[in-house]
Order: sequence, then structure tokens, then C-alpha cells
Amino acid sequence: MDGYMDFAVELSAATPADEQFKVDDIQLQVQWLPQPNDRLYYTGMGQLGQAFASNTSIEWKWTLEHKNNFVWAGSPSAGLKLKLKDDNDPHRDAAIPSYSQLPLSWANGGLGGTNISSLPGSPLGASLIAYTGPYTLRPAAKAPLTNCSRVFRWDMSVTPFKARNESKHWNLRHFQVGYPGSSFTSAEDVHKTGANVINIHQGVDTMINPFINVRHCVILLRCMIA
Repeated sequence: MDGYMDFAVELSAATPADEQFKVDDIQLQVQWLPQPNDRLYYTGMGQLGQAFASNTSIEWKWTLEHKNNFVWAGSPSAGLKLKLKDDNDPHRDAAIPSYSQLPLSWANGGLGGTNISSLPGSPLGASLIAYTGPYTLRPAAKAPLTNCSRVFRWDMSVTPFKARNESKHWNLRHFQVGYPGSSFTSAEDVHKTGANVINIHQGVDTMINPFINVRHCVILLRCMIA
């Protein structure tokens, strides 16, 4: 995907085998610069989409109940989506709404979190600080995983992913075949509604698209466009 970046940083103590290395905090800091012609907005980490105000300051903490460890901020012209994760996160699938355990690195036993705030100025900028709280590291080869090295993972996506074409975008009219009903609808009938994009839901007539993940048979799809 254009604009997608995936990061992995492993930290361990460069100390003798029996020594610990303690730090007050481990942070990832991201800033959004002011955009002269656009106001900055944000959404995610438990927040509905809204514009940054001069006094915006949001504190977010890791919880088992809510898997909302990602945020987007920016404008229609330029934005950035950030997701915090690590190698020990058992549920990266966004369709799973909660955790069975928190990530070892960023969550740090409940001490980790993020702060999202506006930066003073006109127009406003914004910043995000992901923090862990106090941390104790040990040499990677001399201790169990839960006490030594930590892998900090995060990804970033720069938006928009492609050049904006708002007139084309708002002229798209979608029609979903197969939901909430499961009956087949011909392309001619879809066209009569004014739609120009067809989404084929799984389970349509048990034949056209019976499963969520399936290699489509060219012959079956041909009946949609014949």
C-alpha cells in the first residue's frame, strides 16, 4: 500500500548479565504541523471525529475491553494514521473488539497510554505522545521474555492514499447485492436504481459468492456483467 510504513524496534539492556537497566519512560512522539489552508481533525482511541480545539488534551489508556489502539489526525489534504502494536498482540484483526491480554511492550502492565493534544498557534498543530511509564530492561540473552527485551511495533499510513477527486468520489452510488436479503439482483435492475457500483455480498444465491474468502469463478461473475 502506498504511504504505509511498518516499524519494529527491539530494546534490551546493554549491561552485564546480572544487572538491570531502569528508565523512567519510553516514548514515541508524533507531531502534525499546522496546515495553512485546512483545519486539523482527529478520530480514534475512543474519540469520535472532531476538530482540534485550542485546549484539546486527550488521555488514552490500554484496556482489555476496548481494542481502539489507533488514531488518525490531519485534514483532507494531509493526514496520518498511527496504530500501536507488538509481536505479542494476539488480536491484530480489527473485527475482534477486545483483547484477551494486553501487549507487553506499549501497555507495560497498564502503565502505558497516549496523550493527544493541540499545539498552540494559529492555525493549530497537534501532537501525540505514546508512553510506557517506568520500565526495567535486562540483557536479552539472560532473562525470560517477560523481563528482558521488548519489541515495540507500530505502523503509520499517510493519507490520502491517492489523489483527491471529490467530484468523482461523490458521484459513486453503491448497491449491495445479497444483503440484507440473499437473492440475486441483475445488473440491469441495479442500473435502474441509479447505482454505478455493485458490491456482491457473500452468500448470494449460494452460488455467486458463497463464502467471504473465495476465488471467484470467471463464469459465475460473467453472469453479473453479461
